[in-house]
Amino acid sequence: MSDTTEAVAKKNPVETAAAVPVGGVPVAGIPAVAPGAGVPVAGAPAVPPDASAPAVGAPAVAVGASAPAASDLPEVRRALFQPLQAEGGAGARDNIGMLMDVVVTMTVQLGGSSLPLREVLKLGPGSVVRLERALGEPVDILINRELVGRGEVVVVDDRFGVRVTELLDPKAEKP
Repeated sequence: MSDTTEAVAKKNPVETAAAVPVGGVPVAGIPAVAPGAGVPVAGAPAVPPDASAPAVGAPAVAVGASAPAASDLPEVRRALFQPLQAEGGAGARDNIGMLMDVVVTMTVQLGGSSLPLREVLKLGPGSVVRLERALGEPVDILINRELVGRGEVVVVDDRFGVRVTELLDPKAEKP
């Protein structure tokens, strides 16, 4: 060991393994992964690492150096998860209450128009832009920028509102 390597080993014994030369070049101050120090998953069976790919956390090997022995690689295990409940099960309805106070953004989109930049630069007070939506056609109702329905514009007291006339099927294919 070099003087620097010995100083690191005395200061922090965890880094001692990292100070071992890799490909003839000392590597000090980089924590090493000890054999068998993989992240354990409770109750999961051990799965041997894929020989064609380096294991996560495996020590680096310099070009021209020999690969580490299989015993030096960390233990890798497959994670096991509980099966999910079928859609619309009783558990889904019971847990929906947790989401009731989540705030979403509702937008009512009257229409749109595509303009060349030269036309946009000519806009000013009093300019009128023709929209692609026809008079009397329902407006789009969006929740967090996702189209969820359509409706008609109404006036409530002195404010605009929307009367929902159609809700889209959430399982239907999106355009």
